Amino acid sequence: MERILIEGLDLTGKTKLCENLVNEHPNEFEYKKSFYSENNDLYFEAVKKSKLGIYSEMAIAWMYIAAAEYELDMQEKLKEIKNNKTIIQDSFFLNRMIGFHGVKDRKLLLMEIRALISQFEKPSQTFYLYTDIFTRQKRYYEREKVKTPAIGDKLVFEDKDVSSKREKILRDLMIEYYDSKIIDTSLIEPKELSEKVYRKIRKK
Repeated sequence: MERILIEGLDLTGKTKLCENLVNEHPNEFEYKKSFYSENNDLYFEAVKKSKLGIYSEMAIAWMYIAAAEYELDMQEKLKEIKNNKTIIQDSFFLNRMIGFHGVKDRKLLLMEIRALISQFEKPSQTFYLYTDIFTRQKRYYEREKVKTPAIGDKLVFEDKDVSSKREKILRDLMIEYYDSKIIDTSLIEPKELSEKVYRKIRKK
């Protein structure tokens, strides 16, 4: 099963890109918001607890790691599924954890996360989206009109320094491990972005 990963921090245009690729080329692509996590109750419980702030950050981190262990088993089953379409995956939570915990330099936790990432089959292609802080702030206000922004979204106002450090750590991982294609989405319209990414996908 061929899979393309679209990665990046919040407000960089990942979900819109995934949706546009599938809408524009429905016979070629299938969109998976969480891919391995779609049937992972432990993952969704970790997300819920994280948003409620009930447990400590470390407790939540180990819940996510347990969820990833479960997904490793699921990966083997998914390999057996025949699919003529290419899967477009919107981010992967272990990658985002590297950015989150890397800022706080939690070395042992980071080693565990990296070890898990290395056990997952790499996507056939990976695209990393980023944008400047001011564009992300503008997109925050646009998102606020239609839904409640995620916890990570608020960093573009509350702590720009942490947000920038997290972005660099995640970007470095995507270059080092995934050999990701890097795209600045600051000055590009969604349709133009999807056309650009599609051309790159087909060039491979």
